[in-house]
Amino acid sequence: MARKSLSDIKMKAEELKMDNHRLQEAIQTFNESKSEMITIVGFKKAINNLKCLDQYAIDNLAKFCDTNNEGFISISSFIAQISNAAMGASFRSTTNNKWSR
Repeated sequence: MARKSLSDIKMKAEELKMDNHRLQEAIQTFNESKSEMITIVGFKKAINNLKCLDQYAIDNLAKFCDTNNEGFISISSFIAQISNAAMGASFRSTTNNKWSR
């Protein structure tokens, strides 16, 4: 689910003509500390502001990105994950299901 969310965010950023720098700036808008680490609450607000994921997907993505369960997400790590997200990742899992055999 998180991989699909990353792909959806990547597609939305491309639709909005946001490169990595502009996406990082958009996330930093919701980062009160203006540091490299953003709180889970700030992260969820930033992703919600993109209007490409529902709340359930945002919650799952936040859990996925908070790798050490400390309540903070590395913005640069998140941007790197977005850059590496495969377009159409939501369809990748269908190649291994019973219908493709």
